[in-house]
Amino acid sequence: MEKIKINLNPSKEEKLELFFDKAVETNPSLIMVIIVMAAITLVLQMIVFSKGARYRALAREWKQWESKYQAVTELKNEMIKLEQNKKMVEGGLVPVNVSKLLEAVYVSLPSNIWFDILEYRPQKFYIKGKVVKMQEDAMVSLGDKFIKPLKEQKAFTDLFKEINIKNTHKTLYRGVDVLEFEIECLN
Repeated sequence: MEKIKINLNPSKEEKLELFFDKAVETNPSLIMVIIVMAAITLVLQMIVFSKGARYRALAREWKQWESKYQAVTELKNEMIKLEQNKKMVEGGLVPVNVSKLLEAVYVSLPSNIWFDILEYRPQKFYIKGKVVKMQEDAMVSLGDKFIKPLKEQKAFTDLFKEINIKNTHKTLYRGVDVLEFEIECLN
């Protein structure tokens, strides 16, 4: 049986109102689903806004503590570095700028001496190389032209107090008489 609807209002009905009226008449459960979905959406929106407000409050609070946190972190990192340096010093290991050490060796090196081996350890620096005789004797060249200037290099003598010639012997290298040497530098 069809319902008869009489419009007592002479104004024109809105299309949206007609749509909702037809929807309610034909499917009332659809309206219930829409109302439940709207309620669930509203509840979820309220939860999201309340969590967002809490996070914004935490962010404001964090801004107050952030600089202190960074200062504490920097202090912790510095303490770790100091602890590592302390262990190195207690173990007899001192941080060394190896490039400065090699620079001191290079500055002291005359043109008639070359190295086969350079070996650095915290307590010892080992050099093995060859000297070719130029104007003066090879041994004089090794002592006066290399070891003496090396002893004058502060970057080197701060680390190694003793410079000892461990071994020397004359040999033939590519048809030229050379003096092979081994030097040991100790702390």
